[in-house]
Amino acid sequence: MRITIATPSLEEPTGNGRTALRWRDQLADLGHHVEVRRSDDEVSPKTELLVAIHALKSAVPAMRFKENTPDRPLFVLLSGTDLYRDVRAEVVAREVLDRADRLITLHPLAARSLSPALRFKARWIPQSCARPSTLPERPRDRFRVIVVSNLRDVKDPLRTLEALAHLHSSSTIEVHHYGVPIDHDLAERAALATNEEQRYRYFGARDHDAILQAIGGSHLLSLTSLMEGGANVVSEAIVVGTPVVSSRIEGSLGLLGEDYPATFPIGDDRALAELLGRCEENRSFWEQLREWVSRRSATFEPEAERRAWRELLEEWSP
Repeated sequence: MRITIATPSLEEPTGNGRTALRWRDQLADLGHHVEVRRSDDEVSPKTELLVAIHALKSAVPAMRFKENTPDRPLFVLLSGTDLYRDVRAEVVAREVLDRADRLITLHPLAARSLSPALRFKARWIPQSCARPSTLPERPRDRFRVIVVSNLRDVKDPLRTLEALAHLHSSSTIEVHHYGVPIDHDLAERAALATNEEQRYRYFGARDHDAILQAIGGSHLLSLTSLMEGGANVVSEAIVVGTPVVSSRIEGSLGLLGEDYPATFPIGDDRALAELLGRCEENRSFWEQLREWVSRRSATFEPEAERRAWRELLEEWSP
């Protein structure tokens, strides 16, 4: 099958770009001819299946594809902003969901946020990660917390930095932050904090392999987003065996489990600080979290993602 993936971004450090390139390889492994294009590019008339990443940002190619070739399938990946903001606020996003033949979600609870008329279209495809053959050792004299978050308001990316002010003075916690400096004001704050707060360092963007090594060499991943469709960094942390603390959002609970014991209320840096301190000071609690993510790691292996794609394509009868 000739498949085109339309994505708002092809840059590797962005979630959309990484997803598009990973899916290209997965679908090619299944024997399909796959082309990746930006959402503002023309879709080839030879395309037999269009996979649109992000309902709102890929609305133009998605709607044009269904207008020109109504009998050919359209699959739409729902981002966090699609699910939890744009579908409610943007008419065009709702129109894309109505026209789509399948709605791809990145966590298994996402269908709850869709209207009953759309839920039958939803299919979860786990975001996979190949475990590196080697990982660095975690530091012995410090408790390293990693933040992998682009600097955008919806990510609430400096919440972990703000939590440092509430830690006990004897804490050895240090925060290493990686992410694209999208928002200028947030980037300035991160740079200033790197100079003034000895426990925080912002590294900017890094390639995927470097990020995986950094996650594997950390004691904890902190995810503080206001909303997520299912953050790839959570599955990456699970695969490399690094426990996660997360804001209590559906996108994380879907990946970690609804009863995962290390979540905190959105935007609550005091609650986050308390959770970070507990992970640092209570070895048995940290081990509990590590064992928890270890039990879920098989869900995010590359073969699991390929299998989900194979099953989705097999069920579709154009």
